[in-house]
Amino acid sequence: MGAGRDTRALTDALTRGTSTVIGGPIGSGKTFLVQRVAELLADRSIAPLLIRGASALADVEWGAVTAVTDPRAAELREGNLAARVLLVVDDAQHLDVASAAGIARAVHRGQATALIGISEPRLRGDTPTAAVHHLQELWLSGVAERLDLARLSADEGAQLLGEFAGGHAFDGVSRTAILWQADGSRMLLRALVDHALDAVVHGDDPVQAIDDVPVHSRLAAALGAHIRGFDDDTLRALVLLGIAPGLTFGDAARFVPSSVLNELRGAGLVTDDRTIAHRLSANRALARAAARTWGAARADHLARDVQDRLLHDGGLWWSAPIARALAERWLRELPDASALVDVPSEIIVRVLADAAHEANDHGDASSAAAYATWAGDLASTPVLSVEEHLAHAVLRSSGTPELHLDALPAQAHRRAMPLAIALALRVPAPLSTVVDGTEADPAHQLAAARAAMDALEIGRARAIVDGLRVHLGLTTQDRIDMELLAGMASAYLGRQDDMRRELRSAERLLRSGGRRGSAAEMLSARCRDLAARTVAGVDDADVLSDLDSERQYAVQTGGVGLALAGVASILTLLRRGHVLEARVELAAALRRSPLYGGEGQGMILLETALGLALFGYTDEARDLLDALDPPAEPSPLFQHMRHATCATLAVAEGRWDDAHHWAAEAWRVAAPTDAVMLQIRCLHRLVVVGHPDADDALDRMRTIAESVRSDVANMMVASAERAVAGAADEPSISAALTHLCLDLCPPELLRANRTPSGAAADDAMEVLTPRELEIARLVGQGLSNRQIAHALFLSVRTVESHIYQARAKLSARNRADLGSLVTDDGRKRDEPQRAWG
Repeated sequence: MGAGRDTRALTDALTRGTSTVIGGPIGSGKTFLVQRVAELLADRSIAPLLIRGASALADVEWGAVTAVTDPRAAELREGNLAARVLLVVDDAQHLDVASAAGIARAVHRGQATALIGISEPRLRGDTPTAAVHHLQELWLSGVAERLDLARLSADEGAQLLGEFAGGHAFDGVSRTAILWQADGSRMLLRALVDHALDAVVHGDDPVQAIDDVPVHSRLAAALGAHIRGFDDDTLRALVLLGIAPGLTFGDAARFVPSSVLNELRGAGLVTDDRTIAHRLSANRALARAAARTWGAARADHLARDVQDRLLHDGGLWWSAPIARALAERWLRELPDASALVDVPSEIIVRVLADAAHEANDHGDASSAAAYATWAGDLASTPVLSVEEHLAHAVLRSSGTPELHLDALPAQAHRRAMPLAIALALRVPAPLSTVVDGTEADPAHQLAAARAAMDALEIGRARAIVDGLRVHLGLTTQDRIDMELLAGMASAYLGRQDDMRRELRSAERLLRSGGRRGSAAEMLSARCRDLAARTVAGVDDADVLSDLDSERQYAVQTGGVGLALAGVASILTLLRRGHVLEARVELAAALRRSPLYGGEGQGMILLETALGLALFGYTDEARDLLDALDPPAEPSPLFQHMRHATCATLAVAEGRWDDAHHWAAEAWRVAAPTDAVMLQIRCLHRLVVVGHPDADDALDRMRTIAESVRSDVANMMVASAERAVAGAADEPSISAALTHLCLDLCPPELLRANRTPSGAAADDAMEVLTPRELEIARLVGQGLSNRQIAHALFLSVRTVESHIYQARAKLSARNRADLGSLVTDDGRKRDEPQRAWG
C-alpha cells in the first residue's frame, strides 16, 4: 500500500543490475518490502546474500557481515567476490562502518547489485550515522536508485486499519485515536490495533486501554522503537506535554526550545488548538513512551521542577495545566492543605481552583470535588466554592436530565452553562429570573431560553434571546450560545434566511480565536449548529467538515470530549444514512459518557432508532427503544421525538394502526406550539402513513407552508402530495419510508445522490476492502456464511463480521440487498437506503 511499493518491479530491477536504496521512517513498511523481494528472488531460484544491521553490532568492526554464515559474506569482507552477487540489506542504519563501506565498495565496483533498506529519522534534526553516509553516496553518485517510503496517509491508514482489524467494527472515536497515535507507522498501527482488539475481547474501552498500556507489552515495545531516534529535547517536550496537556506554546517554551516545539507541531506529534494562545497536546501514546524512555525518576524530576517554578514565581507566572498537575501531586503526597505550611493560602486556593476548573471542563467532576474536599477550610473561598458546587451538581445529575442553577451560588451560574450544554443537561430557570429588560443574569436568561425551546415555546425563547442581545456583560461564550439558540429558534419558525445569518454569526465567533472553549464546548456548539440545520432541512456539508475537525481534536485531547466526539460521529452518520455505523458509535459513546441517562442521551438514542427504522433495521431499532429510560417528566420536545420514532418503527414493521396512533400523538404535542417546521413534519407524517385525517392534514400543511420562508417546507408538501397520489389499497412500506427519510437527511443530499443502479457495484469497489468485496460477491452468489468460511479458510465469525461491515458501509438492509449491490445488475435505487452511498 502506497506509491512505489511494487515488489515485483523492485525484484525485476535488482535482477537486471539496478541497485536501490529504500529510505523511510520506522514503520513505513521498509522491512516488509525488503523481505518480500527476498521471497520473490527465492521463488526465481535466486539466492541473495542477506545482511541485517543490528544495534548490538553497530560498534563492532565488520560485525554485521561476520554475523552472516553465507560464505559469500567472507568474500565481501575480503573484497574479492568470486561472482556477481545480489545483496539484500535491511536495517542498514544499524550497520557498523566497515560493513557499510564494504557493501558500498562492492556496488561501486560492479561486484554486487544491492537492495538496501534504511530506517531514517522521524524528525529532521537527527544526524545520520557514518555508515548511512556511505550508503547514501550510492544514490547521490547515481550508482543506485532511490525509493522514499512515506508515512501512511489518512486514507491508507484507514484502509490498513480495516485490514488489521480483520472485520471488527471499531467505533469512529477508537479509529481516530488509533490512527492519530499510530503517527503514520504501519508497525505501530498494527500494534495499536492488536492491543485495541484485545481490549474489546475483554470488554474494555480501546482508547482507555491504549492510554493505560502495560510497560512490558508488545505495544509499549513498538512505541519505544518508534521514538528511539528522538533526541533529549524532543523527549523532554513530549514528557512535559504528557504531564501538562493543554500547556500554551509560550509556557512550554520556558522549558523546551521553541524550535523543538515547532518541529513537533510540524511533524504532527503535537497538536495546536489554533487559538492565539496555541494550547498544545502531545500524542498521548508517544508522550507516555517518552516518559518510559526517560525513566520514572527523571520524568518526576521534570514535573517537580515545572511545578515548583510555578510556586516560586508567587503567581506572577501562571499555567492552569501545570496547576492541575501540581494539585494531583499534592493529593497523592499530602493528607490535606494544612500540610503546605510554606505555601501562601491564596496560592493554594488558586492552584486547587484551577485544577478543579480544568477537571470540570474535562467532565471529571469527581476529581474536581476531591480537590475541594482536600482544601478543607479553604474550600469556602468563592472561586473554589464555585467549582466544588458545580462538581457536586453534576455528580447529582447522573441519571437525571437537569442541572439546577438554583443549587449553585450566584457566581457559578454563568460558569455552569457551557458545561451543562456540553453534557446535554437541561438547565431549567425559574420564570421569575427572566425579565423583559437586561438586568437578569445572562446565565439564567440563556437557561430560560433553552428551557423554552425544550418546551417548544419557540416564540418565547426567541424573545428572551433578542432581549439578551443588548446586555453589556455578555462574554464571547454567551454570544455563541445566544446565536446558536437564535438559529435554532429561527429553524423551528421556518425562517431559513434568519437561521443562516445567526449560524454564520456563531461561526464567526467560534473562529475568532479570542476565546476558544474546551473541546467539549466546541463540539457541543458544532452539534447544535447541525441540529438547527436538521430542523430546517438544509444542506450541511461545511458544518459536517467543521464538526469532523472538532471531533478529531476532541479525540486528541481526551476527557469528556471522547463521549461528545462519539455523539458527533452519530449525527454525521445519521445525516448521511449510515445507520448501522451510527449504532456502533452510539454504544461506544454511551460507555464513555460521564453521565448515565438524561434527555440529551435519550434524544441521541431516539434519533439513532429513527434512522435504523427508516432503513429497515427494525430489530435494532426496537432494541434501542426498549433500552430507553425516559425521564420522569420529559420535555415536549422529547415526547415528540419519541412518538415520531415509534411511528416510523411501526411503518417499518407494517403495523399501520400503530403508525396512525403514534403519528397522531406526535401531532398532538406539536399542534399547540409555534414550532411550525415541527408541525409541517408531523402533518407530513400523518399523510405518509395514511392516517384517516390525511386529507385535512395535507390541507393544513399547505396553509402552514405558505406562511414560512422555507424550501424544505415546500418539498415536504410535494412529498405528501406524491404520497397521496401514489396511495393504493395496500400501503407500501418502502414508499412510506422513502418519504419519511426527509425527517433525517437533508433534501439536497437526497436529490444529489439519486444515481443509476449501475453505479452500485462501482460504489462497492470504492468503499469496501478487498476481503469485504470478495465475501459480498459470494453472498450475492447465494452462499451461506458457513460455505463462505469453508471456501476462504476463515472462521464463520470472521465472515459474519465482514458481512456486517459491508452492510454498514453500503447501507444494505439485508444479505440479499448486499449481494445485489456488488453485482452489475443491482436493483433500482428506489428505496431509502439507496439514496446515500
